[in-house]
Amino acid sequence: MLLEVLLTLSKYLSFLSSFAFVGLLLAMSLLTVNTEGNFSANSLALRRKASLIGLIWFFSSFSYIIATLADILGVSFTDALDITTVRSFVSQILIGRYLLAQTLAAFIVGYLILRPSAITITTEFPLIEEGNEIVVTDPNGKRVDTGILTVLGTDAVAEMKPLETSGLYKVTYLLLAEADIPLEGSYTFTYSAVVISTPSASATPQPSASATSEPVGSNFGTNLFVIFLLGLSILVLIGMGAYARKIFKEK
Repeated sequence: MLLEVLLTLSKYLSFLSSFAFVGLLLAMSLLTVNTEGNFSANSLALRRKASLIGLIWFFSSFSYIIATLADILGVSFTDALDITTVRSFVSQILIGRYLLAQTLAAFIVGYLILRPSAITITTEFPLIEEGNEIVVTDPNGKRVDTGILTVLGTDAVAEMKPLETSGLYKVTYLLLAEADIPLEGSYTFTYSAVVISTPSASATPQPSASATSEPVGSNFGTNLFVIFLLGLSILVLIGMGAYARKIFKEK
């Protein structure tokens, strides 16, 4: 009885989260307006929601694989967690291979959306266009920002290269506001392949500035990312439709 509930719950949660994920991607691609080639606040909010939905999709898809295997073998959910049995199921059985592909897709797109691509520092007063600088270095001291800095009112956005090394990153900034003294300081944040910790303040914090790592890009990068999201949305939607059609035919 418990296995049947888990099987049904993971199945429909996987369906709902996948369609919700695709809907959020389509909303980011078609329904939100970019500001000077950068993601708007609405786009960033949708991106955070999509990352959460993507994680739900991944865990529900993985649970559905194990629950399906347990149902086929007539064993409990925990007994179906045997690595050898799971490997055989996802590599030799057609439905297992499809479910694995779906789970990997959920993990990959979730990782791509969670992955930081810019650093944003917000100040109390509007910033001037020239003279600002943000430098991001990895644990080895190598610079990982692209040198492209965009000023949007009180926000200074530094575009970043893809992060490859896990560890402690340092952000050093010099910002010039219209009605304030130059704002200079630094802070650190920890990056890993999946989890990004909250940035910690430096030894000499500046109370008039706050820092977050928000995914904002240049005009060219933003357009490419939107096109990628739209294509990914269509592919995922087609895959989910084909799988739903296969299930209805079996019934």
